[in-house]
Amino acid sequence: MKDVTTVTLDWKGPFSLDTADGRGDFKPPNEQGVYLWTIPKDGDFKIAYVGEAKDLAARLYQHFHFLLGGGYELYATKSLRAGVKPTDAICEYKPGQTQLFQDFVGDFEWLSQLALRNLHSYRFFWAKMGDHDDRTRLLAESALIERAIDQEQPLQNERVSRRPNSEHPIRVVSKFDELAPSALAGPLKY
Repeated sequence: MKDVTTVTLDWKGPFSLDTADGRGDFKPPNEQGVYLWTIPKDGDFKIAYVGEAKDLAARLYQHFHFLLGGGYELYATKSLRAGVKPTDAICEYKPGQTQLFQDFVGDFEWLSQLALRNLHSYRFFWAKMGDHDDRTRLLAESALIERAIDQEQPLQNERVSRRPNSEHPIRVVSKFDELAPSALAGPLKY
């Protein structure tokens, strides 16, 4: 077994897009790293999505483009903001080629507003990963997903990119300036 690689994530956030000031502060870097979509609830941040990217700014732009353009599931705003785990019961729109052309475009006024309300519900965090290789970035993302699953977060993506590998174990340490998702308290070993 090789030595454990320690990855320290210096998280920035939470960022929101529901105010002009929030949109002005939202400047993800064009660098590799990991990111979280969270839902603020009861003084905490429930993890709704964990991702990784070679370019954080480009990946988040891609997410928002798909969300606002009918490419992602849209949830009942009240349920989403309550931190309810995504299920068909709270899903108001499921994407697909037929759904995009018939449902999303057909009821664009309502569904585009729902997409915007969904986007405004999230708070975003990101952490740059500097010189770490792709494998380490994917392992860090997977460790964060596993922790979110273990902590019963309302996660929308439960598929890990990489399984734990005894040949390349990592330890993930998260540092937050102030506000932080309690699910990420303490180091993660993966």
